[in-house]
Amino acid sequence: DALAQAFLETCQAAGHTLVTDFNAQTSRGDVAGPYHFNIDERGRRASAYAALLEPLQRAPNVKIVTRATARRLRKDHGRGVGVEYIHEDDDDVIVVRPRRGVALAAGALNTPRLLLASNLGGRRVGQNLHDHPVVPLKLRLSTEAFYRTPGPFAAFSEMGAETLWASPGTSVGAFLRSSQCEANAPADLQLTLFAPGQEEPHVDEVLNDKEKSREFFVKRDALVTVALLRPQARHSIELNASDPYGPPLIRRGPRDPTWYQPPRCPESFCRTDTAWVEDSDAAVLLEGIDFVARLT
Repeated sequence: DALAQAFLETCQAAGHTLVTDFNAQTSRGDVAGPYHFNIDERGRRASAYAALLEPLQRAPNVKIVTRATARRLRKDHGRGVGVEYIHEDDDDVIVVRPRRGVALAAGALNTPRLLLASNLGGRRVGQNLHDHPVVPLKLRLSTEAFYRTPGPFAAFSEMGAETLWASPGTSVGAFLRSSQCEANAPADLQLTLFAPGQEEPHVDEVLNDKEKSREFFVKRDALVTVALLRPQARHSIELNASDPYGPPLIRRGPRDPTWYQPPRCPESFCRTDTAWVEDSDAAVLLEGIDFVARLT
């Protein structure tokens, strides 16, 4: 990948150390390198599904239920003892009661929603939500040689790869420490490179249209995202009173007067009116943007 190599060489010239494993202890500072794909013996990326669930499909003591939504936990003396769910094809409530216990792993948003709907976990459930703001930067390249259509992941998807979106959708990136980092603290900014012709799920979501997101990039445009890894802003998850079993509400804030809100983009471009960050978070993001500007 010529563009990935050029990105890494530019980061190295800017003072970054090139590494082969971002998870290594030596990779806590300003580093750049490839993202791991963990390709298995069948040539597929070992996603959580492929590595953990698929091998258990035929196990006699495992039943995997898909297209189902968990509503709440059934409890006994303050302990979860069962799960209540509905299937998308039926409004009937189904209850399962395991013999040994319930393991709840529904993500940062739905785990607290399930606990709140079940009146479990105490009054701090849903508090201290961390949002990680991301700033996308479109870079104009000097040549069309880097353009691939469709991108490798889009092509892979069209060939029927069910585990496609378990991949990060890119090949290389970088981590950097802002001036706000304490001594020996890990990096607080992450850069991710997307080559021209690659699909990017975040852009699809922001533009609310996959075709429009493809038009957003032309043959000489690459995308670099700057992500804040350790935000100071804190938010919370609450039940939706009109539908406690539906998607939860995200309460931003408190919206303190000292907080910074990015200006709203034109409706035809993106939506940023809910991206509330503290002033210190905005300052760190700006350092990441400045670094990318120096790379170009």
